Amino acid sequence: MNWDELMSMVHSADWKKSSSGLHRIRELLHLVGDPQEGMSFVHVAGTNGKGSTCAMLASILTAAGYRTGLYISPHLFRVNERWCVDQKQITDEELRSLAMTLRPAILSMEDKPTAFEIVTAIGFLYFRQSGCDVVVLEVGMGGRLDATNVITDPVACAIMNIGLEHTEVLGDTIEKIAFEKAGIIKTGSDVVLYEQDSAVLNVVQKCAEEKKARLKVTDSSLLSEQSVHLDASGAFQTFSYRGREDLRLSLVGNYQARNAMVVLDVIDCMIEKGWKISEDAVRAGLSGVRWPGRFELVCGAPLIIIDGAHNPNGVEALSETIRRCLTGKNITFVMGVMADKDYGEMLRILRERALPCAKRFIAEMPANSRALDNDLLKKEILRYFSCPVETFETVQEGMRFAIETVKKENDPDAVILAFGSLYQICDIMELIG
Repeated sequence: MNWDELMSMVHSADWKKSSSGLHRIRELLHLVGDPQEGMSFVHVAGTNGKGSTCAMLASILTAAGYRTGLYISPHLFRVNERWCVDQKQITDEELRSLAMTLRPAILSMEDKPTAFEIVTAIGFLYFRQSGCDVVVLEVGMGGRLDATNVITDPVACAIMNIGLEHTEVLGDTIEKIAFEKAGIIKTGSDVVLYEQDSAVLNVVQKCAEEKKARLKVTDSSLLSEQSVHLDASGAFQTFSYRGREDLRLSLVGNYQARNAMVVLDVIDCMIEKGWKISEDAVRAGLSGVRWPGRFELVCGAPLIIIDGAHNPNGVEALSETIRRCLTGKNITFVMGVMADKDYGEMLRILRERALPCAKRFIAEMPANSRALDNDLLKKEILRYFSCPVETFETVQEGMRFAIETVKKENDPDAVILAFGSLYQICDIMELIG
């Protein structure tokens, strides 16, 4: 398997055409020596928030002195982001070498593995090769039948906020999706659940009881969100939770403090099991974590924020952060979405929560075959907003217009906020430089 072949597999969408199940990933891993066996994992599932939660966990564990692997998906800029050890991405040469290691196994399989199964196998090989003490493992989709779920005895698992997603695969109700997410719970494991709707709690609670797992639910009544700093000089927030006072978090989204509750509860579970994680490491990990594209301040003049919210739950969380951080600002929304997302509901939530802030919209098209046509997006925006809407064929054309317009207006309260898809973040960052 050469480099181009690997990239083709990574970027394909063949998971929709393949039968579900763990048989392929198990066979593939067995053919290369079952590198996942005997390793320590923290397993994280959910609809929204799992990526930033994984980043926070990895940052804390690295600060505590553990050699820490981090496996995430998707990537924003380059595929290497999916595999990190102590916050350093895998090199191109290491990736090529691991692809060649997998090649004979892949060719020998009658039922060929999917792209995600291949990159997951690469992760297990890489983390084993790198001598990781612990790996923070993000679920790709669902949980029960996700390729990452071949692990057998995680140190802890976490289930984040759950919403309707991939309904054609995971089910068309919250309860069905929660059941799939809860499939990562293992017998006797520790489980931390993001506090949410009772329908989700009931499903996860039942799964935990059946597996004799210890369930801990985050408690927002113990969360004190104290302040947010957001201006041209930078961004951070402070909060307190379960007796930890004045924690500083470099991620400012309103939802990030709630995600951090899961992180802290997982860390406490690990400490109870004998992992040596000092309070200094907890604080250093939270203050030093970076998670691109999640209410990220990327420019101070003009103020530009990018957020990967791409479903109703994500936009609801984004809207809360807008109310918290950007009240009184005049926002130019730059929006591009995938056609298979519930973009109408996303816009309805944004109107309900953030209407006074909307000065204009720019509808553009991320560079993806699934992108919604910009004229169709404009029509949908005008169903909910009466402000001006401009259309552009590409992300960069839309952002360039937004920046030039805001600079000409010279409005001290102007903000450009791009959201709707993770696929547009790379183009935005490339433009901004």
